Amino acid sequence: MADWLLLRLPRDPAQAPAWLVADARGQLLAQPSTDLGAELAAAARGRQVALIVPGADVLPLTANLPQAGDSRLQQLAPFALEDQVSEDIDSLHFALGARDAASGDTPVQVVARALLDEWLARARAWGLDPVAVYADSALAPHVPSQLSILIDEDHLIIRHGAATMVLPASDPALVLDLVLGSDATPEDLHVTVYASPEGWRLHGPKFEALRVRVATLKVQLSAGGVLPLLAQGLAAPERINLLQGSYRARTESGASWRRWRLVAALAGVLLLAHVGARLWELQRLRGAERALDVAMEQAAALALPGEPLRGDLRRRVEQRMQLAAGGGRSQGEWLHVLAAVAAAHDNVPATRIQGLSFKPGEMELRVAGPDADSLEQLSQALRASGYTAQVASGSNQGQGFQGRIQLKGPGS
Repeated sequence: MADWLLLRLPRDPAQAPAWLVADARGQLLAQPSTDLGAELAAAARGRQVALIVPGADVLPLTANLPQAGDSRLQQLAPFALEDQVSEDIDSLHFALGARDAASGDTPVQVVARALLDEWLARARAWGLDPVAVYADSALAPHVPSQLSILIDEDHLIIRHGAATMVLPASDPALVLDLVLGSDATPEDLHVTVYASPEGWRLHGPKFEALRVRVATLKVQLSAGGVLPLLAQGLAAPERINLLQGSYRARTESGASWRRWRLVAALAGVLLLAHVGARLWELQRLRGAERALDVAMEQAAALALPGEPLRGDLRRRVEQRMQLAAGGGRSQGEWLHVLAAVAAAHDNVPATRIQGLSFKPGEMELRVAGPDADSLEQLSQALRASGYTAQVASGSNQGQGFQGRIQLKGPGS
């Protein structure tokens, strides 16, 4: 298997990118460098090139998709995730991981097309033609069944089970609350922290303070910085290459053509030999297509009574069927609850939301305020929005008051 040249684009475009050479298992063959001239060109010669881009700019989601070919799944994924993204799906690129055959769940990474185009343009300006683009969050090291945290300057790359997040490094304690919830007990929490010596010097004391909250806290330092740690992710089978569909690497398709050009030539001769037989089949298919269009219009007329039969009929019928089945998603419920909490907090600005846990139909808030009355005022504001809210517990803490508010949706 060919070796890799990994070039990492920093979050700040003003910073110089770093690169290294590694084998297919992620083992270093050359120390990291920032030279973008002759040294980089020599290192790239004869090697596969991959860009590592900021995970904060790549949204990890999961789509439930039917069994189909890769190209068909790539067509279905944007519509399956349309209500989970805030931008027009035409402006986004969706890259798919391996679909679970039993459940249909498929990991999907979403990135803005303009941003992906910018990353590729920067690489080509340095004379590179990448065959892969990986989010740094997808390559970050992790230990199964543990909470793994990579300290990356002022960000934390967090991996816990199948979940991956990129959060600010300012408050590791809040990270534990958000990732694991307030109900977790110390014996449940096993944490491994990865960092460079400089990163640990800056943020290590904050993590040391968490030892009393976890069963174990292990620290692994990388003298070569964060990039060698990310290189180890090349051996992870779950990594997702963003260069899919229309972004599939040109070098990959070119190499494939060279390997198969003799077969393609023979196939071309065979095609010419059968062209006459295909003409009548084309006419038959056109007739079948016209019959299918008529059948679709008849089905749409039943599902969409009184509506004009134009546009994407299949999608409109599917949306109508979902509404008729009472379809709803926990992601949409989550956004509505957050909106209600934000509106209530605006009415009681003296309170401060310290943490929250959520499950469909129910949320628990950890709130601090100047006194118990302020928490009760926040509960009243939530009830005014149609939710069931009550202060479950609380106590005086220093100069203020801290407590928990249990919040349930209408009809729960």
